[in-house]
Amino acid sequence: MPRPLTTKSRKLRDQDQSNKIVHLWRILVLTSISGGLSYLLINNGWQPIGSQEILVKGSPEVESQLLINTSGILFPQPLLSINLKELKEGLYKQLPIKAVSIRRLIFPPRLEIELLERVPIAFAKRSGPKGQEKGMVDEDGYWMPLEVAKKGEIKAINLLVKGWKS
Repeated sequence: MPRPLTTKSRKLRDQDQSNKIVHLWRILVLTSISGGLSYLLINNGWQPIGSQEILVKGSPEVESQLLINTSGILFPQPLLSINLKELKEGLYKQLPIKAVSIRRLIFPPRLEIELLERVPIAFAKRSGPKGQEKGMVDEDGYWMPLEVAKKGEIKAINLLVKGWKS
């Protein structure tokens, strides 16, 4: 014969049931939120972006079309399929920049590129494997080939460095 429940054990049983309901609701809400965010990531992340969705900050000289041309990436392309490391390396090689920061924004889908340009302060000549090379040097003494330096901001320069070495 079952023993009758005391008021204390009834309260504990009711509290245990309400705790189970609260935990169930928490799981349901968190699952719904994560499912919605996953859907948003999949839906917007694999949506192709074009040159209009590339935002360039930090450099008035460099436009998104120049970045697209120098990066070698064909657009439109899905946002998540763009290799950011490859894009950074291409920009460092082709443009006179000190630093680049690239972010993918899922909502709205776009690529945000922030640049810190190298500003050439002197023309320079050096002896290289191909003979005499012409280029420019920035304030840190960083060598830039002339065709790369011309893509950035060039002020009136009257300084020439002969025999530049790293």
